[in-house]
Amino acid sequence: MLALLMTMNAVKEPIRTSSFPSPLSVRPSSLCTRKMTLQAFACAPFISRQYTEAAVIDKREAFEQLEASVLLLRRLLKDDEYARVTAGGGDALRREIGFVGTGSPLFSIDKALTVLRDEAMDPVEYGEEFERFSYALRMADNDAYSANFVEFSAAKATPAGYFKSAKNELRQAYASLANLFDLIPPQ
Repeated sequence: MLALLMTMNAVKEPIRTSSFPSPLSVRPSSLCTRKMTLQAFACAPFISRQYTEAAVIDKREAFEQLEASVLLLRRLLKDDEYARVTAGGGDALRREIGFVGTGSPLFSIDKALTVLRDEAMDPVEYGEEFERFSYALRMADNDAYSANFVEFSAAKATPAGYFKSAKNELRQAYASLANLFDLIPPQ
């Protein structure tokens, strides 16, 4: 690797045919492009480590967030509570499911679930449920977001239709999250 970097440092400037070259005549060589790419990849571990160390949570905190998220989804799926939340519009629902603001236990739930991944009794099933949960929650957010703008578009859909679809997605998210909760031994 060192030899490769040393040869890339020896890259010479492109040959210029006049003192005022056109932008098309001076292009970086492929070695120069590879050098810049390798330098970016060499810095990436240091950059990502900086952000991940700041947001690390321990297993106990992750388990508590998972418990609170399961309880939130269970409460939110009750008809009267769901009607109360959706009366505030799509952003009110998005706030509850953690996509607007930081007050919901579902905010950054993917980080908590990633921390708990090593604790799972069946890691393969855990990974599959994690994907199903993430997909269902993103689709519920998409529907809630769409409910904000459907009244002002030429579409024939209604906010109620999007909220109904979002509730179905939240049911699937709740089922997946409950399965994830069951795959982790109590802390």
